[in-house]
Amino acid sequence: MKRILLSLIVFLSIVSCKKEKISKTEEIRIPVTTVKPVRGEISFKVKLSGKVEGNPDVLVFTTVPGYYLKRLKNEGDYVRKGDIILLLERRDFGLKFEPVKIEAPVSGRISYFKFDKGEYITPNRPLARIYGDKEFKVKLSLPSDYAKYITKGKKVKVFVNSDIYTGRITEISSASDPFTGNFYFEAVFKPDKKLLPGTPCEVEVEVLKKENVLKLPSKCVLGAAKRSVFVVKNGVAKRIPVITGIESEGYVEIIKGVSENDLVVFKGAEVLREGMKVEIVNGG
Repeated sequence: MKRILLSLIVFLSIVSCKKEKISKTEEIRIPVTTVKPVRGEISFKVKLSGKVEGNPDVLVFTTVPGYYLKRLKNEGDYVRKGDIILLLERRDFGLKFEPVKIEAPVSGRISYFKFDKGEYITPNRPLARIYGDKEFKVKLSLPSDYAKYITKGKKVKVFVNSDIYTGRITEISSASDPFTGNFYFEAVFKPDKKLLPGTPCEVEVEVLKKENVLKLPSKCVLGAAKRSVFVVKNGVAKRIPVITGIESEGYVEIIKGVSENDLVVFKGAEVLREGMKVEIVNGG
């Protein structure tokens, strides 16, 4: 009889322990942080690569061949349209010619190309570059899908190394390039004295902007082709499909799927599965 009682006590103890383990397992909750979708503006921007040019920015050529004689202006001098900037010498069977005078076609700063004295120069070789330094420009191309959203006067940001300049669009091509399908446009901006033509740059253009849209931090949205978020309801994670729109600067537009009152998982979503119990540790 004693043995039966002892066995019964051991059995009940084992059952009780198992129930406690099951109960503890069921109580495990995944810690998450949540946010609520908010309304505001969102914009889509593209960055395009280009090179800084003077405005104007022209190459200087000779109309007749000759031998390089001398410069009449110093490197970096400001010249006016019509100024004589260099001379070429003509030689032909002992005949004597007046030096060929090369004039500045526009006003601006002059930058000479290097030639040795007496070097033969043909009309297809540029002798110098003259550029305006009061205003610089950048020539860029944009895919046709985006080109319809840009207009003259639209502001742009020009990034040159660590410097940022604010400019505006001044010219847009009226037709696309037949080979690339892209549209071309020019943007101008005010430079500082240290910036020189030919410097590589990036131009940021705001292509599309929407106001009063529902948006979430991009980190909340999972998937690529089929996008979804986890919403917390009564302490349980529910995976909700969403339709998204513009994504920019860490936020994504939510067209359909969640409302402003939903608690959307921000941190911890990557480990969740449908129906898991969660504990909100901070946030919405």
